[in-house]
Amino acid sequence: EQRYASRFQQHTGGCGLSQHPKRHHRGISARRAKDQPQRSLHPLWGQPHTYQTGPQPPDGGGACGEYPRKGCRVRPFNWSELDEIFELRLIMEVSFAPQATVAVQNTPQLQKRFEDNLQKNMELVQYYGTAEEYFETYEIDQQFHELIILASGNRTAIRVYKNLNSHSYATYLFGKQPRIQTINGILEHRAIYESMKAGNVDQVRHLLNSHLENAQKKISLSLKLQQNSGQP
Repeated sequence: EQRYASRFQQHTGGCGLSQHPKRHHRGISARRAKDQPQRSLHPLWGQPHTYQTGPQPPDGGGACGEYPRKGCRVRPFNWSELDEIFELRLIMEVSFAPQATVAVQNTPQLQKRFEDNLQKNMELVQYYGTAEEYFETYEIDQQFHELIILASGNRTAIRVYKNLNSHSYATYLFGKQPRIQTINGILEHRAIYESMKAGNVDQVRHLLNSHLENAQKKISLSLKLQQNSGQP
């Protein structure tokens, strides 16, 4: 049982999940943009944008596309892409649930990171009012799910998971999802974490499946309502 816990410590060492400081859409140095992806909220439409290393195709995933010499713009929504991304998320998180559960049980450091994440997000969701604050709740949400993959000790998996960029679809929920639904999502996170801490892998898998299904339904419903009402 110590194997997964030791792998978590070995692979994470002094390195944690990315902590996003204050970002600015303009003025990012060429070196910083080259060295690592940086995320920010575009001031014109308040949507998350990732500055990827090197040129990226316009259909590379996420809510915004990056176009050479043309900046970025909101990408047309793709239903099949949403289904595929959430299917991959479910496969990855459920597959790594046993390893992550053992690591959580045996690693106080990891328990603290989960608990800090849950506390920070629950505090923020009580008062967020701006687009930036709203999307910060989803950055923290994404970090929770990244912690599950990170706890498995598989460094390749965490890189693949980050590239899915599934939380960019929170863009479509801004201003349309009631606050209580966001709170319910955090409570679902709490239940997942408590089940991991208790060592109940079957319950963890069940809760992950339910949580991701709920998230996908919320996004799909919001988009269908917008399309039916003729909203952009």
